Amino acid sequence: EESLSQTYHSARYPGRVVKVTHPGAFSDPERVASDPVPETVGVMVDTAVLALAGAGDIAAAWARFVSPEDRIMLKINALASPKMATNPSVVEAIIRGLQAAGVPNENMVVYDQYGGRMRRAGFRRGNDILGVPIEYSGSRGYSDTVTETGSGDVKFAVTAEWATAIINVPVIKDHDICGLTMSLKNLTHGVIETPSDLHRVHRRHRRARLCGEEAAGAERLVERLGWQVEEA
Repeated sequence: EESLSQTYHSARYPGRVVKVTHPGAFSDPERVASDPVPETVGVMVDTAVLALAGAGDIAAAWARFVSPEDRIMLKINALASPKMATNPSVVEAIIRGLQAAGVPNENMVVYDQYGGRMRRAGFRRGNDILGVPIEYSGSRGYSDTVTETGSGDVKFAVTAEWATAIINVPVIKDHDICGLTMSLKNLTHGVIETPSDLHRVHRRHRRARLCGEEAAGAERLVERLGWQVEEA
């Protein structure tokens, strides 16, 4: 069955949000913990990107956001793996689109902070997704440059500083301090050496400031706000 997409606009907060649903997104719609169907998820991701870009084909759609010269970090979130983490089928669909847009595999990396949690989510260092390497902070390390955030000094991941474009592939999670976290926290606490330091300062706006620091370093933050696989 065909994916259904809806595009939302806001006069107060400029931007576009695309929501895609599909009745066949899960292998067993009656079971909450059912696995997504990769082929269907791929269709859903393509549908969302086409609607977001307003383009006629997936290569042209991704070309609206990135170029073949970009160095792209796909920032996943495996913190609460295995059941509440970025799904590999979503990442695979994004990579297919980037490849169609002419981005070479050596200009892409799938990245998160903790190798053990990544493995539980299906992302293992040394493997690849369609030829794109999987890395984590332990393999790439952190910058020697210290950035002052207002809540403490941090060192960004080398991968984040290497990137000229970051594609954020978060999950919606509850949080005992903020209540709810998704895109901002995935890009702040997920790419710095000592995220626990920032948990001691309960200031939500600091996450936005950190994202600004990181986006400036990467030149362009390609935000995919919440690739949530939903059943219609």
